[in-house]
Amino acid sequence: MSKQDEKFSFEAEVVEARLAEWEGDASAPAAAALMRLLVTVEAYIALQEDEPAAFALIRTLVGDPRRRVPDELVGEVLPSVGRLLSLLAALFREAADAGAFTSSAAAGPEPGDSPEARAVTWWATLHGLLQLDKFTSLTPIPVDLGALARRHARALLLGYGARPASLAAAESRLTASPSAGSGNPGSARKSAGARRSAGSKTSTTSTTSTQSRKSGGA
Repeated sequence: MSKQDEKFSFEAEVVEARLAEWEGDASAPAAAALMRLLVTVEAYIALQEDEPAAFALIRTLVGDPRRRVPDELVGEVLPSVGRLLSLLAALFREAADAGAFTSSAAAGPEPGDSPEARAVTWWATLHGLLQLDKFTSLTPIPVDLGALARRHARALLLGYGARPASLAAAESRLTASPSAGSGNPGSARKSAGARRSAGSKTSTTSTTSTQSRKSGGA
């Protein structure tokens, strides 16, 4: 796995692990579905704080118009990017199916709007906002990137037709929940990091073993 693909794969693992920590309220499926989307925002906020190098690499890969990555490496990254966007698209589709959006907006009120398009917008704009850390050091205006990302996500969901009552319930549940995601915000990142570390150690051990055999044979 290339370094670039590893970062995208790690990002997907962190989001998946974070989602697994939260259980929605089955009696309120619309609010539960919206809460799962909001959980991904919390995952991104935490990941940006704990894995700034990964965010910087992704910013270079997708935000710089100059071609810095060979085509063959771009091909290696695509499966992990697709996995991440498919996960987000599934969450938007789940929310629509649960009645979280008004009927006129559930399928996308504008041409080209779809769960997949919303997933790309969600992912790209959250990344963009959370990469403004350099800007915050250059302006006298106090900026809380986490709070800004949360307000942005809320505005997006309302723009997509989220029912205000369901969204308010989702936010309340997310804030008040004593779940693992709230009580131990680093657990999802540690879980994904442990898997990545284990894979890296296995790969290193295998490489060392191979080199030792070659040296012994020589």
